[in-house]
Amino acid sequence: MFKRVLALLLCALLLGVPAVTVSAESAPVTVTLSAEDLSHAISPEMYGIFIEDINNGVEGGLNANLVRNNSFEYLKNGETLSGWSFDGAYTRETEGGIHENNPSYITLPADGARTVKNFGFCEYYDYKTYDHNEDSSSAGDMGIQANEGYAFSAWFKNTRTVMTVYLENKRGEKLSDTLKITLDAGENWQKFSVNLTAAKTDDGILVIEFEEGAPVTFDFVSLYPMHSYGYGTDTWRYTSLRADLYEAIAQLNPAFVRFPGGCVAEGDSLENLFNWKETIGAPETRKQTYNIWQNDVIDYNNSFGVGYHEYFQLCSDLGAEPVPILNVGLICQTRCGYDDHVLALEKNEMTDEQWETYLTETRNMDPADTEGRAEFTTYIESLGIRTRADLEAYFDTIALRPGTPEWDAYVQDILDLIEYANGSTDTEWGAKRAENGHPAPFGLRYLGLGNENWGEVYFRNLEALKAAIQAVYPEITIISSSGPVSSGEQFDESWALLDDGYRDTIVDEHYYQEDHWYLDNVSRYDGYDRESAKVFLGEYAATSKGVGTIQTKSNLKAAMAEAAYMTALERNGDVVVMASYAPLLAKVNAQEWTINMIWFDAHSVVRTPSYYTQMLFMNNTGSRYVDAQLPEGTDGLYQSVTVDEANQILYVKLVNTTGEAREVTYKPKGFGVVRYSDMLTLSDRSQAACNEIGKTCIVPRTVKTTSSEDGVTVRTDGYSVNVLRITYGENRTQKGLYTLPRMPETRRFYTGLETALIWGIPTAAVVVGVGTALLVRYVRKKRGK
Repeated sequence: MFKRVLALLLCALLLGVPAVTVSAESAPVTVTLSAEDLSHAISPEMYGIFIEDINNGVEGGLNANLVRNNSFEYLKNGETLSGWSFDGAYTRETEGGIHENNPSYITLPADGARTVKNFGFCEYYDYKTYDHNEDSSSAGDMGIQANEGYAFSAWFKNTRTVMTVYLENKRGEKLSDTLKITLDAGENWQKFSVNLTAAKTDDGILVIEFEEGAPVTFDFVSLYPMHSYGYGTDTWRYTSLRADLYEAIAQLNPAFVRFPGGCVAEGDSLENLFNWKETIGAPETRKQTYNIWQNDVIDYNNSFGVGYHEYFQLCSDLGAEPVPILNVGLICQTRCGYDDHVLALEKNEMTDEQWETYLTETRNMDPADTEGRAEFTTYIESLGIRTRADLEAYFDTIALRPGTPEWDAYVQDILDLIEYANGSTDTEWGAKRAENGHPAPFGLRYLGLGNENWGEVYFRNLEALKAAIQAVYPEITIISSSGPVSSGEQFDESWALLDDGYRDTIVDEHYYQEDHWYLDNVSRYDGYDRESAKVFLGEYAATSKGVGTIQTKSNLKAAMAEAAYMTALERNGDVVVMASYAPLLAKVNAQEWTINMIWFDAHSVVRTPSYYTQMLFMNNTGSRYVDAQLPEGTDGLYQSVTVDEANQILYVKLVNTTGEAREVTYKPKGFGVVRYSDMLTLSDRSQAACNEIGKTCIVPRTVKTTSSEDGVTVRTDGYSVNVLRITYGENRTQKGLYTLPRMPETRRFYTGLETALIWGIPTAAVVVGVGTALLVRYVRKKRGK
């Protein structure tokens, strides 16, 4: 009996103690890096970023304006004015607004509301869940920082009264000074401004009060942190950027910026097609719309405070190539049932037997599921596509048709965009660029036509639009689309068409997969035709299995899978010429996606392991690939070697996805004398390691290496992403070597106690409880004898 009790207690102990990797290292290996094995060039635009306004990443994030729905254009579900509260009567009017693009404004009657509040961009969910939190959805969440200035402005007409402005927190405590402004606005709209100074750091609410007895008419309210990036400068004359988010982006050092989408660049109806011209100029003239990523929980308005000009300016400040993505006069295909409508015509041409076979073999529907098969059949038939004419009529509801006046106008808009980016100030749109703060051309070289598009209508419009652009601007490189998936019939059909007629384009591939997929598919591009179109991996990210929290979706395991795959992108750099992780930005508790490179709340920024992986790769890549092979017996290690011949630096990316440390010696041959070496590493003993608000657990660090005549020896930790840098020849001073920025302090993600608390103790407690009871009973029996 006593032995049983001991066994139970031992089981409890094992459950309560974290699993620790035993580093029984494999034998050291040696890799030769030969100057005779130089291979293909690595694109200077290999690694960049993709910015889309999803997850409140731009509106409520990168855009520094803290006021949500600042022009009163957005009604949640078409009914409720989002972001605002009034303590009395008000009306939302649409006649006589500041500009026709933003007709809505607010009028307070003389006996109406006197206190108006804006809550900023709220959090909608409980932390790490998709459980809607109604309290936080209506709570103030402006990130106010003590001793910083905040520039308030609003437009008024037909208003003669005194306005009081200040900031408060959720408890009604004032966070700033209180300022009064005498308003004397006649029939024309006038802008009034004042600068507040914060006294405390807290989640804030903007409070605007008006004296009793006078009507008030106002619109376009803004609150900009005066410490935001670009504030008060000529180049950022209309908008500024949240400073810590800009810093995080700048530290990546991206070679290009893909923008503004994604699905945002398309729209979900022809009436809501993205129009770049409506996103430039004075902010009050930009046409605000609902964001395509809105849902039943998240209010999502596009103010376009960060519009096309700001994206171009961001690229200029970063030294990155601008890569705007434009729709081809086609709305988002995944939102309009495109394939279903095409299928409806195909079904009409099938026999009943052929249709049943299609359901079984192509759609993988169980023949026994008669109800499901019947329901899907009824749905397809309900689309009303019986003839080719029916399908063409449907096409006209989702896409502009070449040869029509609407198409011609759209083509001209795109030609005007190129002139805006590249034209001299003597041109119409080059002059507008100068008016907006940037006289010099932006130097646009790439233009994406389509986002995750496929099929007949896409290629019809792509062909017409590409021809129109290249007839005027043959120097522009067109980026085409292969659709939203990594494989399958749709993907293969798209690539067949692209290979046949669009080899002069760069093909944009998108896919999001679980981490193991990236490890299983590191040879994906090995078999691509080297003479066909090049590849732009415009959207990708790895996910780890879990419940959808930051820990399980943006952790070291995912980052290692991405890094291993990126070594394969470099190995296939003669095919893959651009790549960008997605999504880039996400506000905590306001996310649409659970995999994101940078998370943030009102006050803080979280750099994920995927962020640091991208940082290491973006800042440590040479211009030529070195064909060096790992020897047998190195399963779980992934390697890429490139060389910067100008600065005489060898870069070795080495990803260790195993749980054991590995020692590798690299022997440069034919490059000259080794002058210096070090290694940047991102590692943790737990693959679940991640960072979150207030808790930084994993950051890259610089580690020493051992150099000798035999080469450079490195020891890589288990679960690590590493970049070995070796300078040689005349580079005695580490010229051109990237230096890590200052990193935040870290603490362990899973200490033994934490792991026990999270995983072991609930189970262990039960076992210990039972074991203890049995032990007591055993002792009592022994004593009774």
